[in-house]
Amino acid sequence: SNVYGWGVTTRLTWNSGNSLYPDMAVDSSDVIHIVWADYTPGNYEIYYKKSTDHGTSWSAPQRLTWNSGLSDTPQIVIDWLGSLHVVWSDCSFSSYELLYKNSTDSGNTWGAVKRLTYTSVNSRNPDIERDLNNIYIVWDEPKSGYNQILFKKSTDYGATWSTPQWLTYAARSSYVPVIVRDANGHIHVIWHEDFIGNLEIVHKKSTNNGNTWSNPKRLTYLSGDSIYPALAADAYGAIYVVWEDRTHGDGEIYFKCSFTGGATWGAPKRLTWGSGFAYQPKIEIVNTGFFSTAEMHIVYMDGTPSNYDVFYHKSTDNGTNWLPRVRITWSLDETSHPTICKDFLTETINVAWADRLNGVGYNHEIYFKRD
Repeated sequence: SNVYGWGVTTRLTWNSGNSLYPDMAVDSSDVIHIVWADYTPGNYEIYYKKSTDHGTSWSAPQRLTWNSGLSDTPQIVIDWLGSLHVVWSDCSFSSYELLYKNSTDSGNTWGAVKRLTYTSVNSRNPDIERDLNNIYIVWDEPKSGYNQILFKKSTDYGATWSTPQWLTYAARSSYVPVIVRDANGHIHVIWHEDFIGNLEIVHKKSTNNGNTWSNPKRLTYLSGDSIYPALAADAYGAIYVVWEDRTHGDGEIYFKCSFTGGATWGAPKRLTWGSGFAYQPKIEIVNTGFFSTAEMHIVYMDGTPSNYDVFYHKSTDNGTNWLPRVRITWSLDETSHPTICKDFLTETINVAWADRLNGVGYNHEIYFKRD
């Protein structure tokens, strides 16, 4: 794929309400599946659609939830059998709880909603990952005055779920965990944690499918807040982290990687030098097979030109060098929540985001493009 060869922008929603929080996954037949939260029913609900022709055309939107409270921040993963697994945060109860739904027929029909958390506090910011036999989720929720990171898993493709495990229990708050499985089958979780007024990125791993976990390892020691990390792994055992960093006053995108399964980490590398905020980074890895090098693909929001637009950054050498960044949206107002994933077969990069492309006062709609 050509770094400057981005295709046309495709609009995926035409709804009366805001469409936000897209997340995408691609199955082994290169069908692209997307979920998002949509306010069209007068209440945020989870919607789904798919493309069987690499994003050229899309199925009609399918509504997945009919809940009394807001359903938002959906995350989707596809297991090795091709089943779709979606988790989201839902305030249909006395507090936000995590709900889950799956489809075993490529999104044509969906199973019943399963409730995964039963607390009287807000369970928020879920992320979902899978390996051959397990589905994993992580999220955050408050306990004893601090926000903590939790984990649970299903060993039977979402039919039943383990009791929650606390990954953090320090007397300080941790937020927005993300989870990824590496090439060795180990699972890694990162989040941002409050170290006495400064937020830093922290990493934990499990080599036994989440039964036990390493001690937490702090990854950042910068003078400003390091927040909203994203995480990816390549086929050669390396793991990569990107985040928004406030060391320079505004938000800038930083990156670091580990070639030792998270035991040791390289120095942080700054990727943006804009006058506006750069934030909400997401990362995808393409395995080249060429001397164990991986291509890194990053999207993020940046307010440097004028409005907040989506920018794209690429490295062909595991993040050592980076090609000039590419602006891929020209919004009349603001974009948000970019997400990125690769095709399974062609390894082409797909990007989706929410955008007020029609200008101030209009709804956010979901848009898509690929390189």
